[in-house]
Amino acid sequence: MASNKNLSQILNQATQILRTGNKAQAVEYLSNFCSTQPHNAALPRDIGIFFQQNNMPLKAEMFYRHSLSLDNSQAAIHFNLGVIYQNMGRTEQAIQAYLDAVEAQPDYARAFANLGYLYHESGNSEKCRECCQNAQRLEPDNPQIKHMIAALGVDPLPEAADQQYIKNLYKEYAGHYDKHLSVTLKSRVPELIHNATLKHLKQTPSNSALLDLGCGTGVCGQLFSQYTHNMIGVDLSEEMIEEARKKDIYQQLYASDIDEYLNKTIASHSDEKYDIIISSDVLIYIGNLKNIIEGAFRALNRGGLFSFSIESSIDSCDDFTLDATGRYKHNPQYISRISSESSFSILSSAETELREQNRQPVTGRIYVLGKP
Repeated sequence: MASNKNLSQILNQATQILRTGNKAQAVEYLSNFCSTQPHNAALPRDIGIFFQQNNMPLKAEMFYRHSLSLDNSQAAIHFNLGVIYQNMGRTEQAIQAYLDAVEAQPDYARAFANLGYLYHESGNSEKCRECCQNAQRLEPDNPQIKHMIAALGVDPLPEAADQQYIKNLYKEYAGHYDKHLSVTLKSRVPELIHNATLKHLKQTPSNSALLDLGCGTGVCGQLFSQYTHNMIGVDLSEEMIEEARKKDIYQQLYASDIDEYLNKTIASHSDEKYDIIISSDVLIYIGNLKNIIEGAFRALNRGGLFSFSIESSIDSCDDFTLDATGRYKHNPQYISRISSESSFSILSSAETELREQNRQPVTGRIYVLGKP
């Protein structure tokens, strides 16, 4: 392999090899290229980034370590190693990698934030608070850091996740969301919502108008597409909306906050009503659901259904909590109360395994509410 080839060309070729399913060949191809410039720390760094982006963390680790052996001052590479170790559950190595990152770059706010999370998980509340305070001092307006610090209990509990946090979260996630949802998370939520809803449909499904709140890339909506003549999708992320558009299942798509869409956009059009509203794995970004439940009731025709998922908290806790993962958990008693206050009937509420997180089951509930 010629050493003067442009790295982007090399990585493009490696991408083509990966698409054939031959990971070993891609690793060999890039390793050979890297060996042509044995003292260039940037080469194994960029190849490591390539493998991390292609979900090959062990190969990314190998090249990152090679790069750091040539230049140990690369804070971003220490950070990337920390992310790999954290995702693999190798907590002690992740902590050390993040510590190396802040040693190389003392103002690395995201490294401090991730350290705060890991110290929280390890039960070291003093170090958790110290790291969170450092992160907040360095980037007080960073939505990701603000949300994480709230999730760790350092700041007061917000009623919903910051909109910019959600937009940033899904900006890079959109392109591989479908695969991550089914393969990594093993999510059953779309199918569970679909099956629960069909059990309670009283009219001919094909005549239904459907609103998909937080439609994402359209994974859940796709299951309902054969049952409705008019399906509207709403999502905060424009990138997710564009992925949903490719499925060609929605009559209209809107980039909007779901609370605003329910309680302002629909409210200003009194003739806009739906027979079914679905919300799959969305309400975990909102703590106070009262506006959502009330807005859904107003947006439904009589006899309409609102089907959604939540992650469950224990009955003895508050109405909702913000988990260290950054996702809200809701008390089923709270859902029952606000549903009743909004005049909904609870048609079904089933506790079930929703998906996996770090290979551990995540439990929650699938609700179907009915408008009398």
